[in-house]
Amino acid sequence: MAEQDLPILQAGPALSLRKERVPVPELGGSVIVVGLLASEAFALEAIKQQATRRALVELSEERANGAEPGAVAAAMDFEDWRQYGRYVPELLARAVKGKGDLALYTADEWELMGQHHAGVIERLQAVAERLSGLNGREREKNSAGQS
Repeated sequence: MAEQDLPILQAGPALSLRKERVPVPELGGSVIVVGLLASEAFALEAIKQQATRRALVELSEERANGAEPGAVAAAMDFEDWRQYGRYVPELLARAVKGKGDLALYTADEWELMGQHHAGVIERLQAVAERLSGLNGREREKNSAGQS
């Protein structure tokens, strides 16, 4: 069927946030990880990019001046890293839900969780980023019409 032969929709198909149940034995149960709304995902991506922007500018200036390029990490100061590090707890505070669709922890509590169960944070971050389209492969897949 050609594109012009497709019927005009009377209403759009029902939409909902992407969700996935993730077992977290370290906490004694499972959580629900939801994909973020586009506005939330863009805001969180901005947090991450803002922290690295200065370091990337310094790195490109080094290259333009013919100097031996330094590591991006060396160009970032404590506040840059703190800002960058805030991305993951903010992501998890919005994406990880417990019973009754309530946030499991605040961003500050997720930071504390990192001291106790760093592996949990890494696993949940990967799921939240995938469901929210915050990783490149997922963005490409979704823009190609797959879901």
